[in-house]
Amino acid sequence: MFEPFDDSRRQAHSGTGEDRSGACGEQMSRPHRVFSGTLDQLAEVRRFVRLVADGHEAVYLAELVACELAANAVLHTRSGRPGGWFAVEAGFGPDEVRVAVSDLGSGREPEARPADIEAVSGRGLWMVELMSLEWGSEPTEAGRRVWASLPVSGTR
Repeated sequence: MFEPFDDSRRQAHSGTGEDRSGACGEQMSRPHRVFSGTLDQLAEVRRFVRLVADGHEAVYLAELVACELAANAVLHTRSGRPGGWFAVEAGFGPDEVRVAVSDLGSGREPEARPADIEAVSGRGLWMVELMSLEWGSEPTEAGRRVWASLPVSGTR
């Protein structure tokens, strides 16, 4: 049901354009958990990331990004329909943190863009892009995985 990161199929978005394939290397473990496709699961997403982080200094940034990606899965994909689900994967290494959310897909590519000043929503992936070293998405058998590589220091 949930596949590990597969960098060969990814569509990456990064400010530098450098290839960071395998940047996390073998030093990272990536536990995952499947959640019901409802917004009330976001608190559980934060608890899961905090548990996996085990005191890692980038835990708050990882919680924020994981929750944003999970909220997007519920609000903008089939994961938010009755019986839907999404999965969160998190890995904490000495130089980089990776989080990913797999969902049931929507038929659209995720896109980071600044929202209109009057809009009350629509800034989530733009925020993820600003906080990440790199982010991207890839198709999965069930839908799509959106992932982000985060700096350990919590700043870009």
